[in-house]
Amino acid sequence: MRCYRFFLNMSLLLPCLLAAVLSTSASSIASSNESHLQALYINYWAASSKKYKKNLFKLIDATSVNAVVIDIKNEFGELAYISDINLARSIGAHRKAFIKDHTSFLAPFKERNLYTIARLSIFKDHLLAKQRPEWAVKSGEKEIWHDSQGLAWTDPFVDEVQEYNLQIALDVMNMGFDEVHFDYIRFPGVNGLHFIEKNTLQNRVDAISIFLETNRAQMQSNLVKVSVATFGYSCWNSNDTYIGHQVKELAGIVDYLSPMLYPSSFQRGIPGYRNPVKTPYEIVLYTLKRCAKNSGYPPEKFRPWLQAFKDYGFDRRVFGTHEIKQQIRATVDSNASGWMLWNPASHYPIRDVFKTD
Repeated sequence: MRCYRFFLNMSLLLPCLLAAVLSTSASSIASSNESHLQALYINYWAASSKKYKKNLFKLIDATSVNAVVIDIKNEFGELAYISDINLARSIGAHRKAFIKDHTSFLAPFKERNLYTIARLSIFKDHLLAKQRPEWAVKSGEKEIWHDSQGLAWTDPFVDEVQEYNLQIALDVMNMGFDEVHFDYIRFPGVNGLHFIEKNTLQNRVDAISIFLETNRAQMQSNLVKVSVATFGYSCWNSNDTYIGHQVKELAGIVDYLSPMLYPSSFQRGIPGYRNPVKTPYEIVLYTLKRCAKNSGYPPEKFRPWLQAFKDYGFDRRVFGTHEIKQQIRATVDSNASGWMLWNPASHYPIRDVFKTD
C-alpha cells in the first residue's frame, strides 16, 4: 500500500478545517434522540417523493420513531444533491438530484426533532466504476466485475476513489445532518477479483482504516457523528471476513458501529442457533454481546441494522410485527444505542411495532 495515501487529502483537509472553525452553522446539534435511536431507512426514491414523506410523517407522528436514515449517495452512484465536486459533475452523479435546498429538505425532519442520518454508499458505486473503468474492481485484467445485482464496484485501493468519497462526506457534513453513515465501505468479499494492490488481509484492513482516519481528520472540528455498516459475522470472526473489517479496528475510529444483524444473512447461524429466522432475538442479542466482547468497547458503541423484509435464506417467512419486536427487544436487553430498521423499499406498514406504549 502506498504510504503517501495518508496525506493524499491534505489539500482538502486544510480549507475544510478552517471552514468548520469559521462557520457556526456547518452542522446541526445532535438531538437528544441519539442515545437510543429508533430509526427507519428511507431510500433514494422514497426520499424524493412528497407523497411518501407525507405518509412517513404520519407514521412518525403517531409512534416512537425518532430518527431517519436517508440515502444521499446510493449504490448506483447517484447523489441526492447537486454537488460542486468536479468529478461528480463530470460523471453526472447529480442528474437525478432531488435536494435543491438542503435546509428546506431537512426542515420537516428537524421540526419533529428527528435525528437525521445521511447514508452514503462508498465503494459500491456503479456510475463511477463505469465512467472510470480504470478505478473499477475487475474480474479479469480488463473486465469490470459486477455483483449479483448487476452493479459494478470501485477499487478501495484507488486514491482518487477514496478522495471523491471523502469530498462527498464533507459536503454532507455541512448540510445539517446529525450523522454520516458509511455503507459498502468494504471490499466485495468475493474470491478471484483483481485490484490495483495485493488483496491481502492487512492491505484490506489498512485501506478501510485509512479512509476512516482521513475522514475523521477532516471532520474533527465538526459535531457530526460517523457510523459504519458491517457484516453480522464480522462480530464473530477474528479475521476481516474478507471485506477489510475488524470490529476492534473500526470501533476505534468511528462513533457507532452498525452490524447488519438480519437473521436471513446468518447462513450458518450462530453457536446454539442454527435456524436464525426462528430465533431473531437470540441472533441479535448474542451477536451484539460478541461485538462488545471482541472489540473491547461498551455495548453503547453499537447500533445495529435490523431486518424488516421477507426472509430470503431459509423458509421465506415475512418478518412482521413479532419478528421485528423480538429484534428490537434484543437491542434493549444488550444496551445497544438503539436500532435502525432496514426495508429496501422503505415500506413500513406495521404501525404496531412503533406505537408508543
